[in-house]
Amino acid sequence: MPGTEETWNPLISPATSMYQKLVKIFLGLMVILFMMSYQIQK
Repeated sequence: MPGTEETWNPLISPATSMYQKLVKIFLGLMVILFMMSYQIQK
């Protein structure tokens, strides 16, 4: 239903942008931890 999507969009949009920021930060931390552990193993 397009009507419900339009009404929910303003409420969901800030939450999804915040979630995307958290996901990017989490992925960045995972990459850093992976690189650190890789350096330690060598």
